[in-house]
Amino acid sequence: MLRMNLRLRAILASASLLIAIVLTVIPGVGFGFSFIFWIIFLVFVAGYIMFGTLSAAAKALGEQDMEGAEKALSYTLKPNWMLKMNRAYYYFIKGSIAMQRKQLGEAEGLFEKSLEIGLPTDNDKATALLYLANISYSKRKFGPAQTMLRQTKTLNITEPMLVMKIKEMEQAMKVRPQGGGMAGMMYGKKMNQRMMSKASKMQEPTIGKRGVTNNRKKKKKRK
Repeated sequence: MLRMNLRLRAILASASLLIAIVLTVIPGVGFGFSFIFWIIFLVFVAGYIMFGTLSAAAKALGEQDMEGAEKALSYTLKPNWMLKMNRAYYYFIKGSIAMQRKQLGEAEGLFEKSLEIGLPTDNDKATALLYLANISYSKRKFGPAQTMLRQTKTLNITEPMLVMKIKEMEQAMKVRPQGGGMAGMMYGKKMNQRMMSKASKMQEPTIGKRGVTNNRKKKKKRK
């Protein structure tokens, strides 16, 4: 289904471009009649560049489909061209995939990059910090792990599951591990689905009867 959605976007963009070109070159029709199709094509292209394929990747990751998530991200043309928030989520999702595969060194760099770019909410920042603490803990780098956990205390965390995971990590820090630590244990299916649900619903431009709009619903005025 995710692949179909991505494919459908490509088909619609290609169809719009083809119709626009045909209408433009037909004698007596010209640019005036093809204008709307050029607009549709440009909206698809702009959305693809600015938003990438994060929605499909986030949904796949929430369903524990690592290959699907990675493939969806591979369709993103240039991560550096995306909007700042989307770019941060791009590296966050890549870090989550690496974390699942226990590629801790790669995951660490990706989570650090997502924080450096700027994740939009305190819950997102706390999640990235928690994973970084988890990675440091598994490497027996307890000082950095403690630092990451202290940083989560400065954030306004509203997700009960995230609060619980931070407390579990704090309890684990009180006992120095003899072996491999906790890496990979705390990132279960429910956590995946919760953290990816927001990224999968990120706003993208749509085309309605009145032109280009976004997906945000207007708040109803209180009487």
